Amino acid sequence: MNAFFRRLQLWQKMSLLGALALVAALLPSVQLLPRLNEGIAVAVSESIGLRAVESADAVLAALQAHRGQSNRLLLGDATAEAARSTAAAEVGKAMAALQPKLQDPMFERSRRLFVQLGSDFDALQREVASKSLAAAEGFARHGRLVEQYLFALEAVADESALSLDPVADSYFLMTVVTDHAPRLIELVAQARGRGAGQAALLAEGKPVLPQERATIEALAAQVASLRKRVESQAGKALTGQGEAAKAATAALGKATTETDRFLARLNSEVLAVGAKGAAGSEAIFQAGDAAVAAQRELLVVIQRDLHEMLETRVADESRRRNWTAGLITMALALAAGLGVLLVRSINRPLARAVSAAQAVAQGRLDSDVADSGSDEPARLLAALGSMQANLTERNARDQQALFENGRVLQALDTSSTNIMLADADYNIIYGNRSLLRLLQEQEHEIRKDLPRFDAKRILGSNIDQFHKNPAHQRGMLAKLSATHVAKLTLGARRFDLVISPVLVEGQRTGTIVEWTDRTEERRSSSASWRWAARAGACSRRSTPPPPT
Repeated sequence: MNAFFRRLQLWQKMSLLGALALVAALLPSVQLLPRLNEGIAVAVSESIGLRAVESADAVLAALQAHRGQSNRLLLGDATAEAARSTAAAEVGKAMAALQPKLQDPMFERSRRLFVQLGSDFDALQREVASKSLAAAEGFARHGRLVEQYLFALEAVADESALSLDPVADSYFLMTVVTDHAPRLIELVAQARGRGAGQAALLAEGKPVLPQERATIEALAAQVASLRKRVESQAGKALTGQGEAAKAATAALGKATTETDRFLARLNSEVLAVGAKGAAGSEAIFQAGDAAVAAQRELLVVIQRDLHEMLETRVADESRRRNWTAGLITMALALAAGLGVLLVRSINRPLARAVSAAQAVAQGRLDSDVADSGSDEPARLLAALGSMQANLTERNARDQQALFENGRVLQALDTSSTNIMLADADYNIIYGNRSLLRLLQEQEHEIRKDLPRFDAKRILGSNIDQFHKNPAHQRGMLAKLSATHVAKLTLGARRFDLVISPVLVEGQRTGTIVEWTDRTEERRSSSASWRWAARAGACSRRSTPPPPT
């Protein structure tokens, strides 16, 4: 019997073990199925609600666009009528596109609220078109329409269970999508409009009215507070999500940055003491536009992530329900005997594998890991055997390489030739004893041209320190494909440098430099020439003139 279990795969054994666990959990599992179905139904309902919320975003954007163009028109800019009319049509289109998303019976209240919103908007836009109300009143009534919209959006969240999401991460994102982000977008839009208007007045030398200043300050404070709330809620959901949250994290950072930049400009150009709106209303409006656009971009990314979360949740819960329903039908008869045999077939080979692994950790590579089974523990033991053999072979190679490298290093260290080796970034990684001795002996001369030179710290430094134009030198070395001879003068010392690239498979991995001090040779050569010159002069004086 034991041999039979040893031929089974590990997952097959775990399935049998799971059957034993499910037997003990039979009664709780029967109660679990309705709860799983309820969780799936909630996730499906949330997904429907989220699609409605996404469609409703266009309504808010169109309302805000209509408010801006209406304000221009009511302030006397007749050219804004065409844009206002287009914005009004966009509101109608957005409302029409939203209605099919609200046809589910659960949206009865939400549907009524959006219908009322559409009716109220139609009345307002007709008054704006006839210019029968003041600009301030038009701005305020648009604001009340947006409040109606936010109230209707909250109803969508309540009726579709979005506001009661049972999973923490998606709950935090739901609060951003259905409440915080839309409110923040509206607050920024209002601050943008009011701030741009006051900046224009300041640019004309007119002061900001105390009441308007107070309103803008209140809006700015609300924007700052709600921006932090959005960052907090989204941050809690995105923390620890890794690559899955990369896009949302980037969008959140951009939204935060653009909103803070808008607030800073609003404070400096409009609210600060002595502000004169120097940048003009257009700069304020553009900063506000950028903040609104970034918040909307964040909203789109979070909505997309929420859809993925809900789809994954439905799939996981459905899979879990199906597995539970299937497994609770399994028989109980062989549970005890199968459990004992199963545990033994896993524990014994795994214990041997653990013992072998511990031996490897202690440096012993001679554990007996032979096994005739074909299951995962047997393959694990075989892999440990291969690892032991590979490590033994690698240790032998490493010892041989260490021995050979030691001989090379010893030969270089005892060589009378002055050798320096730099890596691919021209950092000095080696200098043999002869070179280090040469540099230390001539340090005082080298410092005449390189005052900061320190022979004791040569290793780890960069060869750029030996050149007045490092960029030129690097360019030359980068192109070097063969040995190059150069001359270097430091103080009174004259050096010949033989420079060779270190190439591995055609790639430069370093540079080796051979230093030769030619100072004494050149002095001797110069002295010989001077002696020869003097000797020649004396010879000419001692020679009698030719006879006449």
